[in-house]
Amino acid sequence: MAAGKQRIVSVGDDGSMSNVHAAAVEAHINAKEAGVPNPDELTSLNKLLQWGAAHSEKPAMAGTDVQSLDREWLSALFPDMNAAVKQLLNALNAELDNDGKPDDIAELLEALEEYLSDINYAQNIGPLKVLPPLKKALTHRAPNVRAGALWAVGSAMQDMSDNCSRFVDEVGMDEVVAGLGDQAASVRLKALRSVSALLRAGDGGVREKVLEVVRAPMVKLVGDADARVRARMMFFVANAASNGNAWILDEVLMMKNEVLAAVREVDASDIAMVEPVVGTVLALVEHNRAKLLQMCPSLAEELAQLAERCESDELRDTVKRCANKVR
Repeated sequence: MAAGKQRIVSVGDDGSMSNVHAAAVEAHINAKEAGVPNPDELTSLNKLLQWGAAHSEKPAMAGTDVQSLDREWLSALFPDMNAAVKQLLNALNAELDNDGKPDDIAELLEALEEYLSDINYAQNIGPLKVLPPLKKALTHRAPNVRAGALWAVGSAMQDMSDNCSRFVDEVGMDEVVAGLGDQAASVRLKALRSVSALLRAGDGGVREKVLEVVRAPMVKLVGDADARVRARMMFFVANAASNGNAWILDEVLMMKNEVLAAVREVDASDIAMVEPVVGTVLALVEHNRAKLLQMCPSLAEELAQLAERCESDELRDTVKRCANKVR
């Protein structure tokens, strides 16, 4: 290549690491071909930047603080990916400390939950100091704040045992257990979600600590007054065996009235409500069919009536097949 005709060095608009490295290598080659003294010393991107600033043809660059230039350039190229969530946490802490409006706090918690549903943020709940504001919010006077905090807790667990251990050790279970018995159905619903996440992802020690305090309040939710809470609890029961929580199947088998009421009172027009009920019955059949039939001899008839109420042909057939398994 002729002197003075250097290759064009370009860094991708996305600022990706591969493009940066490629640009640095190509600039290094340009430097060699241009006859720059000691080109082999330009072994890093940082050294290349320092050399470029020192040898710039623009007079304004000659007196530039190279270290400052490097920091500013690299900060722009490699921004702090956690900057936004840190700002959000600062705002959340400020609102909680200054007794801010519950709706404002709930909105911040909803935004935080969205971040925590991404594993890239959830895996950093320790360094980001996510748990302290959540602990405060769990005992807030407003139910929408308590519900928002429990929702964020459930997302933060992300099937990571380390997060479950951190939560149990640093926050504890008192607030979550209180949530299971909260007067507000929205809080009970989110508390159940948090407990489900802890039991699903926690290691043996965490599961033992959690089960010690949640068994009784969880079982009560099978007969909860709110249809959404009952459906969420039924979903937990339906998947209990596969999630290592078969203990609750024995508990539910003894709850004749609650099981029959769940079938009798479910909204037959809502598949999201019917499926957990059917799933629970099938799980109980698989676990101990004889005991189920002994406790609920009228279950098949209740299921048959539910099938007749179903508006969807497919859902009706599903319920009928379930009824046939308990005849």
